[in-house]
Amino acid sequence: MTRQEVIGVVYIVLVYAIVFFVWHALYVSVSIANTEKKDFVARLDTYPGSLFTCTQGKALKALFTAGAVNLSLSDGRRINLPQAVSASGARYANPDESFVFWNKGKGAFIEEYGKTTYAGCITAD
Repeated sequence: MTRQEVIGVVYIVLVYAIVFFVWHALYVSVSIANTEKKDFVARLDTYPGSLFTCTQGKALKALFTAGAVNLSLSDGRRINLPQAVSASGARYANPDESFVFWNKGKGAFIEEYGKTTYAGCITAD
């Protein structure tokens, strides 16, 4: 083999290796996120409340009480929020409004420090 042929073969092997590692990294992270979501959903099936499935493999469970909501998030946090003023739908927020849960009909989302962290949440309830 000439030097150019060896370089060509090395180049092809490197390209295939990079494609494989990128594909594997993406597949594994998606699989882990889906497994975590399924585990979370299975654990929360025994708790009262409405289960919301969200984008990015996230989920939450909301138990609505008089003037408050108790949230269980797929990242393991549990948060209790009082109802806050809202022009439309239901809005729940902590005192400094750094954590806000919005709910209207079957949809919901969460904002933390002004950034949406749980988006496109839908419940079948």
